Amino acid sequence: MTNLLPQQSLGRARSFYRGHFILTGSLILTACGLFSLLALVPAYTILRAGHIPAEASGASPSQARIDESERQSLDETRIVLLELKPVASSTVSFVGVLGDVLNVRPSGIAITNIIYTPGDPGTIVLSGTSASRDATSKYRTTLLDDPRFTSVSVPIGALAGVEGGHFTVTLTGAF
Repeated sequence: MTNLLPQQSLGRARSFYRGHFILTGSLILTACGLFSLLALVPAYTILRAGHIPAEASGASPSQARIDESERQSLDETRIVLLELKPVASSTVSFVGVLGDVLNVRPSGIAITNIIYTPGDPGTIVLSGTSASRDATSKYRTTLLDDPRFTSVSVPIGALAGVEGGHFTVTLTGAF
């Protein structure tokens, strides 16, 4: 089969269709972009307007009274918290202990899971990975030096390096 159009006319026809394809595609993409922009306008106006006043949102006067009673309840709670603050600050904070435990980690130790169980001896179980068995051993000895912990337990497999770098440290103490 032969082409009936000369080579020059065939090139112009291809150029014509390519131009129309590019123009149609760009018009479709522009329309999609405008549609997406218009879909975001309500969210933008809500963010810019801030919160809606109580009268506009349909809040009834009884809800305003609930807000006053909630405010009074919050004030009473603040008073109780101020009275209990000396007692609460005299106990050891778990967050402080956990911060110290994480700060003494040697390089090469990554903690992936923390389980805290409060109690009269409280327990903290740390799971993670270690770059080497020496890093795990160093971490264990550093934790043993802390007087807040009554026991620091690491499985022997983790200290020997046979668990592929995974380890579990169980800390017990009064926290």
